[in-house]
Amino acid sequence: MDLIHKLEPLALLLLIVVALNWAIDAVFGTNLVNEVLSSNTAEDVLYIAAGIGALMATAMKYRGFAGAVIDASVRDTPQIRKLQFPVFSRGVAPSTTINHYRVTGVNVPVTCAGIRVNPGDIITADEDGVAVVPIARAADVLKKSQELDDTEHRMLPFIEKFRSIREAVKQFGRI
Repeated sequence: MDLIHKLEPLALLLLIVVALNWAIDAVFGTNLVNEVLSSNTAEDVLYIAAGIGALMATAMKYRGFAGAVIDASVRDTPQIRKLQFPVFSRGVAPSTTINHYRVTGVNVPVTCAGIRVNPGDIITADEDGVAVVPIARAADVLKKSQELDDTEHRMLPFIEKFRSIREAVKQFGRI
């Protein structure tokens, strides 16, 4: 599992845990909207190496995409927040992306904020950030994640009661 440290949520929205079905690599050139949104299945996550705005976010939401991971900036943030469509990006920029990019590959391996992402990988994202889980490791990562989550949930009341992280680490073996 790899963690993408350079992307932030646009708004505090729902958790995304789905397979990445659209990996779009893009460079400067033509408009992305028609090429990217022409076909998808419900709950797809779109990774795109170009910025988006409210028009693309609206199209993605109403085409059934679960969210977007953008290795660039976004604009039209008030409209995107109002949509309650999960978008994770490098930041915000006022410029448009229309006619600035062209698709160079669809469902191809991409690099997002320095992390290799392959079509079919599991993307999980929330207020804490974005993680990429290779599909081959999904079962192991899920098991370990559930174990860690269980331990942390048992540690919280212990720390509240005893007011000691040191004692919690002794009891549970980790912090």
